[in-house]
Amino acid sequence: MTENPLQYVEFDRRGDLLLKVGTERGGNTTERSFLVCSNCIARVSPVFDRMLFGAMKESKLKWQESEKKEWVVDLPEDDPDIFELFLSLCHADFNKIPRALPVDKLYDLTKLTHYYDMTQLLVPWMHGWMMSVRDTSPEPDITMVPQLLFISWELGNVNMVVHCAQRLLMESPGSMLTPDSSVYELQLPSDIIERIAAIRIQTIQSLLNIIRDMVGRLIIVDEGPRWCQHASFMGPHRCESMILGSLTFCLARAGLWPLPEDDEVEMTILQLHKVLVNLIIHNIGTTTKSDEPDHSQCNPKEYMMSRLRETMMEISIPITDVQRKQIAEQLKGITS
Repeated sequence: MTENPLQYVEFDRRGDLLLKVGTERGGNTTERSFLVCSNCIARVSPVFDRMLFGAMKESKLKWQESEKKEWVVDLPEDDPDIFELFLSLCHADFNKIPRALPVDKLYDLTKLTHYYDMTQLLVPWMHGWMMSVRDTSPEPDITMVPQLLFISWELGNVNMVVHCAQRLLMESPGSMLTPDSSVYELQLPSDIIERIAAIRIQTIQSLLNIIRDMVGRLIIVDEGPRWCQHASFMGPHRCESMILGSLTFCLARAGLWPLPEDDEVEMTILQLHKVLVNLIIHNIGTTTKSDEPDHSQCNPKEYMMSRLRETMMEISIPITDVQRKQIAEQLKGITS
């Protein structure tokens, strides 16, 4: 083998197969060659088993028929750094396996083992890696949560999958879940982001409909029931005007007036809920004149808070029963 030492890694000095990894990645990635034992990686990966000892063009049989000196398999799209860690696991080269990995590296490794159908190889290490993620950052930034969701799904951790899905639902800004978002470029369980995005829009619609309903009842024509408990037919609208004015003023300061379309809201569900809960709504209240009615009961804040609580309690769970069963099957598959 006449490889550049900086680009050549020997996993087995008696290895019979040279893997060339990363030739098409470009950027700062340097192509790397790995001398490995073909039987070793075929034992742990059904995909490599079919590739190396089946009828594929990379197989040992095709190499022997070609009469080439070296058995070489090109893997141009794989990341050399992640692939080296992957091969360390295959060859039980434990000294090269780090005790801690950041979420993005864990995601890349899990995606690779998923592709080569050997995620079971990660099971002994994943608890420590996940603990290191938690110790470094108890709650990873929301932009890392989709990757963490895939890792958890692949490892059959239903509780972590549910936690990640809930965080994405409640903490994702609008731009993160639009079809042109980079989230859709990640490898994720089928339809899970679409479901989270749909529930998010549905929840925002329900929250804003509370305000739409209140505004509609505050500006109702005189022929209908008035919001003010002391209003008379064709009487003055001082009470409703004060409530409506303070309500729209607070909404405008929060960037929510005029009320936007549901799919135009960039705020997260939690942010929107916080804004609505903290709206300051004024009313006429009591006056010093004994003959003036007490308008304090006209304030819709208590009504609004009740409906906000109901809406938040009724938010759909992002993970379905069918998906829970799929996660359970995944766990059984990698641990059996």
